[in-house]
Amino acid sequence: MTNDMKLTFKLTEEQSGPFPVSTESLWFVEENSGYRLKNIPFFIDELSFDDVISVKQLDKNLYCIEKILQPSLNSTIWVYLKDVDSGKEIIDKIVGMACGIESGVIDDYYAVNVPGEVEYSSVYNLLVEEESNGVLMADYPSTRHFD
Repeated sequence: MTNDMKLTFKLTEEQSGPFPVSTESLWFVEENSGYRLKNIPFFIDELSFDDVISVKQLDKNLYCIEKILQPSLNSTIWVYLKDVDSGKEIIDKIVGMACGIESGVIDDYYAVNVPGEVEYSSVYNLLVEEESNGVLMADYPSTRHFD
């Protein structure tokens, strides 16, 4: 039996950016010291898969992050496809590099988890090249490979 739970976080204006969202719901496993993130965040900066955080409850179903208690070795990258057909090939290449991908929150928008054991520069260089080709836009909200 697992102790998975979904927590909903209030987003700042900066975190929601141009998107029509005000909250983000994420899956966690409760641990003694806090909550371990079990999916890839789409909007919350400085947060990566497998981080352990402490939270503050704002109301019955809404939280904010107090502190990252134990950062993982994972990095998070956000990718928005401008050219969907070519971009999906790039997403497939990233998956082939042993990265995790989540989508479905906003059309053509992906959250990428780069595990600590994956060579970050390979993923980064691919994204920079495809961004210069006009295929996608990328943002790097949590880069742990250089910490």
